[in-house]
Amino acid sequence: MRLTLPDRPSAPDRGLFNPAERKRMRLLLFSLLIVVASLVVMLQRENERRRTEAERTRAESVREPQPETVLVTPQVDVAKLESLARDRTPQERALVEPAALVQAFADTRLVNDRLFAPMQGRTLDEQAASEIVQAPAGSRGRLFRAYGWVDARSRYDAAGDLAAHTRGRLRLEDGGWAYFAVLDEPANGIAEDDFVRVDGIFVEVFRGEGAAPGDWIEAPLLAGPRAVSSFPRLDPITELDPASFAEVTDDSLAQGLSGQPFYPYWELVSYAQNLPQGAVDWSLAPVLDRETMTALATDGARFRARPVRIPLSQIMESRLLAQKDNPLRLERLTEGWIGNEKWFGPTNGVIRYVSPVLFEDVHRKDEVVANGFFLKHLAYEPRDGGVAIAPFFVLHSMQVHTPVVDKTWQRILLGFTVGVILLGALIYVMLLRDRRRSAQLQEELLARRRARRRPQVGL
Repeated sequence: MRLTLPDRPSAPDRGLFNPAERKRMRLLLFSLLIVVASLVVMLQRENERRRTEAERTRAESVREPQPETVLVTPQVDVAKLESLARDRTPQERALVEPAALVQAFADTRLVNDRLFAPMQGRTLDEQAASEIVQAPAGSRGRLFRAYGWVDARSRYDAAGDLAAHTRGRLRLEDGGWAYFAVLDEPANGIAEDDFVRVDGIFVEVFRGEGAAPGDWIEAPLLAGPRAVSSFPRLDPITELDPASFAEVTDDSLAQGLSGQPFYPYWELVSYAQNLPQGAVDWSLAPVLDRETMTALATDGARFRARPVRIPLSQIMESRLLAQKDNPLRLERLTEGWIGNEKWFGPTNGVIRYVSPVLFEDVHRKDEVVANGFFLKHLAYEPRDGGVAIAPFFVLHSMQVHTPVVDKTWQRILLGFTVGVILLGALIYVMLLRDRRRSAQLQEELLARRRARRRPQVGL
């Protein structure tokens, strides 16, 4: 009697998998492809969102290109001025040449603060004045800026082509002397011992009598459109005097507005500019968080001229602004606003700041951390009108915070890809092993069939 074994699935003659295994393999691979495609789509959308946000932030931070401003500087007729000036001998220097003054006033009638740098103006100090007296021809017609105290002053009426003007002598703030002739005086006039600034071109060397008989003072004569009230240079501040800030008061809608104090403000700017290394341990300074902002709003005097750390916050505005005449002789300061949502409550969530450091690479929407000194609560006019109060700081330093790029999605995708590869390799090895076992089983079954088919030898 011959027994027939039941049919069992066997490995295909060609190929690694039988039909059932191929079906399961296709289903598994299809599922893996769906998962991988989903992760790729999610990653692309996240990258696109971040790229769009970065482009929008960059576009907002870049200012609109301004049309180029062309400054037309006055032309000084140096050759004509040289021909009119008379200062070769002591006798000639004792007299002012009217024709030279007429020419100088005509050449400088358009001179202003904005044109000082384009006209290559130079500050007239004691050394420069001495050099001009020794060799006047080399500096004739050049623009100078003189700071000093008025030592003498006279007003002259118009005479012929020469307009009414003021002449005087300055005791320069670093020593030395200078004479001046200007068409206009400050609004409150000029008196002896007033500190003024004169921008004018060098006309000739003038020789005038000093305070003592027989004392003669030879110095450059500058001619320009005006003299303006100014301030003696403030020596670098490396240590703050509490008495300088004793009279500073905070602006208040209830108690009144006192405005920006002049000398305390510039002393604090100078201190921030000249702060000695290690003079302030910033790690011990309070952080301007919600609690500190509340304390600042209720008792500003406790924080007056004290160091404060500005935590990670956002730049609302940052500009380099030209400055009016000031005792530090600074031409520009960084001015702006910083906002932080944690500050809302006692204030409008913003602070106002200036800094002697020119932060040219800081733009709107940048996230920064900063160190500075609180001066006072200062009133300002919001865009929608009215009056509001904001803390005012003089910053010593500021750093732009660069956020760390989140690579979580990249790591997840990389890990998943490696896992898929390892899983595929594992499946391949397992199927290969099953194929070998299936082949061995087929060989065993075939050997048994052959053994049963052999003729049986009876006893």
